Amino acid sequence: MTERTERDEILDFPGADDLVTAGRVAPPAAHTSATVQKRLGLLQERESAPSVDRTPSLEEEPLVVMRRRAPTLPVPPSRRRLLAAAAAVATVVAGAGVFQALEGDSRPETDISAASFLGEMAEVSAEQSPKASGKYWRVVAESVKGRKAFTTWSYTDQRGRKWMLEKGKAHRVKGDIWVVGKLRFSWNELPKLPTNPKELSTRFSKTRWDRFYEVTAILETYPASPQLRSALFTVLAQTPGVKLKGDIKDSRSRHGTALTITNGPGKRPAQYCVIEPKTGRILERQHTPYTKPIGRTTYLKADWTNRID
Repeated sequence: MTERTERDEILDFPGADDLVTAGRVAPPAAHTSATVQKRLGLLQERESAPSVDRTPSLEEEPLVVMRRRAPTLPVPPSRRRLLAAAAAVATVVAGAGVFQALEGDSRPETDISAASFLGEMAEVSAEQSPKASGKYWRVVAESVKGRKAFTTWSYTDQRGRKWMLEKGKAHRVKGDIWVVGKLRFSWNELPKLPTNPKELSTRFSKTRWDRFYEVTAILETYPASPQLRSALFTVLAQTPGVKLKGDIKDSRSRHGTALTITNGPGKRPAQYCVIEPKTGRILERQHTPYTKPIGRTTYLKADWTNRID
């Protein structure tokens, strides 16, 4: 049996291997290091803060980290969140992220808090159960463009066949298509995407604003596996230019955390999404960045059901 050292404990988080080998990468700017040191200090304080003794709920049952060099030990979810956040921040500091300089970028400043939050959402997604059973994947969305507002009900079965519900009647329509870089993916093709974040990142557009749009579109409207959702959030966490705007309410007064990104160097934020921290579900986004007037979509439901009604 191999004895675990203090170094093993410290480096026990996803991305540690990349961090160790990051000596081959140019060091970050001084102000970036200072920001990260402050962020990690806050995370350490949160971890060491005294807790109230109580019986954990089912969601707080100790989980086991799979990547260990020694026998596994129980790790509570709070620590898993800390490790995920620290790993996301450490990747940015080391310069070992997947993205070097995307097209149209001149090394945009990385929002450390955004990387940390998205790293936590990747962990939340990875811990979720596989898809629930049901005949149809239902998406109910309210769309607003200019002064026009309308609500849509869409239902897609396991084979990718899609129906829209209008005035109480369902009619068949073409299935959804998701843009991933230069390719288009159908319902049955999306599961073929890799779940390794480094490999997955190479599939999306090189411009950061297009990448943001493509990744969030899948997260919003497709029942991806926990592994794929986790990888998609990791891709977002490593995308330069994504900014964390903090806790807000969406147009339906639901609490969430907002992220934004500009549609080009020097432009005002033209895309945003609101994420529910407990589930990683996207509640709302500004979704037509290249047309006027700019539109908004609020996702009221995204779940499995056995009926079209």
